[in-house]
Amino acid sequence: GLQLTRGAHEFLLVSAGLGLGWLAAVCQDIPHARSVAVFAAAVLAALLARQRWSRRAIAPSHPLARLADAPSRELVFSLNGRERRLVDPPPSLTLAEWLRSEGLTGTKIGCAEGGCGACTVIAVGPDGHPRAINACLRLLCGCDGLALTTVEGLGSQGAGYSQVMKAIAEGQGSQCGFCTPGWVTAMSALLGGAAARGAAHLTAKEIEESLDGNLCRCTGYRPILQAFKRAFAHDDSAGITDLETCAPCHDVATGKPCGRRCDAALQASSLSNGEADRRAAARRECDRALRLVSPTAAVAARARAPVSLRYEDEGSGLSYSRPTSLEGLVELLRREPAALLHCGNTGMGVGKYYTPRGPTAG
Repeated sequence: GLQLTRGAHEFLLVSAGLGLGWLAAVCQDIPHARSVAVFAAAVLAALLARQRWSRRAIAPSHPLARLADAPSRELVFSLNGRERRLVDPPPSLTLAEWLRSEGLTGTKIGCAEGGCGACTVIAVGPDGHPRAINACLRLLCGCDGLALTTVEGLGSQGAGYSQVMKAIAEGQGSQCGFCTPGWVTAMSALLGGAAARGAAHLTAKEIEESLDGNLCRCTGYRPILQAFKRAFAHDDSAGITDLETCAPCHDVATGKPCGRRCDAALQASSLSNGEADRRAAARRECDRALRLVSPTAAVAARARAPVSLRYEDEGSGLSYSRPTSLEGLVELLRREPAALLHCGNTGMGVGKYYTPRGPTAG
């Protein structure tokens, strides 16, 4: 006689139950059809309970494995402390473009190539460490499981300004203001990262070397970096040679040395009244920054156990897929050999110069 494997047998039972249920729904006059369908449903429920039916319990060879592994169409992340869920986000839409469409215009788009830092936002992934990322390069589709924080989430006139915001303002570090949100989020990410790794303090050297991804075309870097180092570095500028030490600043009108009056004014507006107070304030700001950027429980769970994703845009013909295994990636590339692999995605910024359809075109 015909022998069936347990997987095939279970598949036939499931199919029979579903078929009888459909029959009972459309052929209500058939005697005992409803009873048979109810019995089949009970058998199916017992089968599922016995097998502890879950995606992990289904073997790859099982007939229902494809259904269990169907990729999700939902994007889950948090933004400024609030959970967001989007279905089928456009595959070519960048995070910066989406944020600005949501009214969060503190995130600027300058070069759109990851070079100026005006689009900087803070992202927290599975490891719980805040990082400054370029929102102009990050695809919105690539934000699943992330906790995102923009400059609006760090402070405002209504909610109160953060110490980072106060430092750059009081240190005369902002003129036109276009780049300021990027500096604020980058410095806040640095402070939150220090708290996450349990660092007791930041040094002036760490601050200066961590902010090389941000540009400023009118204020100049000295007042910005000086403001941050004086507010948050435990060693201020010790060991770092000031430009003015090499070539003293001169008054443009008289040509005479200016006497460093700018430094005296900055020192007078310092955030701290003493070294101990300044360090304590810096420590509090580190802890505050980490609290602000922490993910919600659902987003943190999503980050720890990522699911496969598939988003499609019928209008543009583009799609975005995120497999969660090497086997899934190989299968995806076999089906779609022209697919582009996204990692840091830095090529997206310059790719627009070489493809007529834009940076995501093949």
